[in-house]
Amino acid sequence: MLYLGALKNLADKLGVSSAFDQSTMKRINDNISNKDSMLVLVGIAYRASDAYLKTNKRTEISSLILTGGWIESMNFSISAYKSKPTSEVKYRIAEQKQALGSIIKLISSHNMADAAGLVTDLQDLAKVYEGITTKYNFVEPTTDEAKKTTYINSTTEITISEEQIGQIATKIMAIRDKIINVK
Repeated sequence: MLYLGALKNLADKLGVSSAFDQSTMKRINDNISNKDSMLVLVGIAYRASDAYLKTNKRTEISSLILTGGWIESMNFSISAYKSKPTSEVKYRIAEQKQALGSIIKLISSHNMADAAGLVTDLQDLAKVYEGITTKYNFVEPTTDEAKKTTYINSTTEITISEEQIGQIATKIMAIRDKIINVK
């Protein structure tokens, strides 16, 4: 219930309360313990608030929400990796290099004075990502004529060190702390 209250409060402050109407809030409350349902409901609420912000020419707020979601998912991924290091999670953290570049361009395009520090922090994070190498290995696709399906067989190799993971973790936590500890 505390999370729902915080969600409603944030939606009110951002002016996107319509994305969290009584029906949506009830569905969230009724499905709070169902992870799959929550993912669907959060997606619905995000798309509704994003559409509202874009319709009302508030794309800079939409960009900040997207950035906050990316930072939170990175924080979650790093926490998951620290508790149980797997090559799959490590790969997912490493492949965020391109997404980070897009987020920096998006936030920078709005020229928001209040977001200048965020852009600088994200650019510092991007410097860590510069050291991560990516190698694309082309393999001819195959087609199953009976199923009318083509399979992509190419692979991508990403090389990231434990030191780089640690640097990314440190920077993500620092950025997240600045955001969530705003008074």
